[in-house]
Amino acid sequence: MTIYKDDRVYYISGAYSDSLSNPLKGGDYSCKGTVRYISSHGIMVDWDNGKRNTYNSSDLEHVNDLKPADPNKLFKRLGFV
Repeated sequence: MTIYKDDRVYYISGAYSDSLSNPLKGGDYSCKGTVRYISSHGIMVDWDNGKRNTYNSSDLEHVNDLKPADPNKLFKRLGFV
């Protein structure tokens, strides 16, 4: 998985436990974050809870904010419903 600046991500590895600074997806502190900086030292993430931390790409997962399409809208637009 390739991660770029401004991507929305979750922390998923659990390598650094679950805390405000390391909000593990599905954990007590779970939240989304935005990639702010990428360097040879790691990927800096600004978490929606106001915290910031640096990770390896294997610690992160892209957020899928896409909602599935509603097939009824297509049927209505085509005049089937």
